[in-house]
Amino acid sequence: MERRSFLQSATGATAAVAFEGLSCKKRDSPPNVVVCFTDQFRAFETGCYGHSVVNTPHIDRLAGEGFRFNVGVTNSPVCSPARANLLSGQYARSATGSIENVGPFGERRTRFPDATMPELFHRAGYDTAHIGKWHVHIDPFLLGFDYAYYPAEIPHRYYDRVMREARREQGRLSADTGEDKLVDGFMPQAASDKMRQYVRENRDRPFFLNYCVSLPHMPIGHGNVPDKYVGLYDRDDVVLRDNVFQDGRMSRDEWWFKIYTIWDYYWRTRGGGGGELPTDRLPEGFDLRDLTALYYEAITCTDDLVGELMATLEENGISDNTIVILSSDHGDLLGSHDAYNKDRIWEEAIRVPMIYRFPNGWGHAETDKQVASNVDILPTVLDACNLSIPRHIQGQSLLPVIQGKRVALDRDYAMVEVKGYSCCDWVLPRSQMGIRTPTHKYGIELEEDERTVRDDRWLFHDLRNDPFELENFAKSDRQRELASHLRQITVDWNATTPWMQVNDNLPKL
Repeated sequence: MERRSFLQSATGATAAVAFEGLSCKKRDSPPNVVVCFTDQFRAFETGCYGHSVVNTPHIDRLAGEGFRFNVGVTNSPVCSPARANLLSGQYARSATGSIENVGPFGERRTRFPDATMPELFHRAGYDTAHIGKWHVHIDPFLLGFDYAYYPAEIPHRYYDRVMREARREQGRLSADTGEDKLVDGFMPQAASDKMRQYVRENRDRPFFLNYCVSLPHMPIGHGNVPDKYVGLYDRDDVVLRDNVFQDGRMSRDEWWFKIYTIWDYYWRTRGGGGGELPTDRLPEGFDLRDLTALYYEAITCTDDLVGELMATLEENGISDNTIVILSSDHGDLLGSHDAYNKDRIWEEAIRVPMIYRFPNGWGHAETDKQVASNVDILPTVLDACNLSIPRHIQGQSLLPVIQGKRVALDRDYAMVEVKGYSCCDWVLPRSQMGIRTPTHKYGIELEEDERTVRDDRWLFHDLRNDPFELENFAKSDRQRELASHLRQITVDWNATTPWMQVNDNLPKL
């Protein structure tokens, strides 16, 4: 795919207020944009999405001040492709040529083929920053960021992380110019501190901030989150989802329980780093209720970090001139369908928070008529900032729904895809893709080449009556006409949505 840097019209001029009702600090001052992108955060465990136990006051306030899409969906329920969705406004196959968690190209060389979110805002006169988890397998400066603060090493842990900080210099990468420092303490808090510093230093000019909170991604529990969150929830108060039970048996997988709670367990037992230790023991009687309580703790910790972000905007006097979007790369299966982690198109893996908060509380509402996904974030914020939407963007602006001009768009659904692969002791042999409408889900299974349809009648759920996906209609004649319609959309989308061609001719820095 040829890199297309053109826009439908010039975006170099200062952005203006996009629509009536979005009042800014100055009439000629473009709104700042902050995307708070969390990790492995399924929407079900928040107060604003209906949970009765988990304490999330800051996210609930954000939703109360903004527009909440009740059906928010990731297009790729795995880390790297989902981040490509966000930054490109494209499906991962088109943005990177890969729908798996390891990019096909080296971190130091190849750009995305088309202009990204930070590039577009940079051209519009914004300072652009990335703070927090990265996991895109390409240097941040190659995607248009002016400033970056992110982990400089691979193992996913929250204490004693080496973090890299750099500001872009012409023709040089963050790996060349950045300063690497060991963080002595809780890494998400260090990232929050950098966020506060960045906002304070840039409050007098427009900025785009990609603020990636690593939580509630594993590792979770004692030793992985600050002590004040440990023991916050009791296992007896946990609300388990109906689909964690198989034939009346609660899902249990001690190997996965250790992956969730011991930060280096995977690296030692599967990465050739020392193997099992005598201390790798779960507490006596530990089960899915205990693990879910730890997940609740990590979510409340995440909520506090969201609260620090919102307080920072208020303290610096720019809350009334900043658009804030909250989403996540994917959810967490956490025992549903007797599975863990993500990498599936089941609801627990694909449903994420999707909240847009505009200055001065504009657009306060919610909807379950329109599915919102991560590829829609870029075109929506460009539209809100009165910046042109490039033709290569595959998502759509949700602004007409947020403004109340439309109940739903013609495309009221989202497409989801994930590669099949063998991860640790968990084998997902084939790729899955599907369509999530406001009421239904239809899925097909692909061959190992990720393109050829193996089974076009693989999954069909009526989520109005079966929210836990316990009854699959795909092989039956139930709702046959709708199933046929959704199957055709899905098969056609797979056939016509292009893959980026990975080759040596792509432009370099």
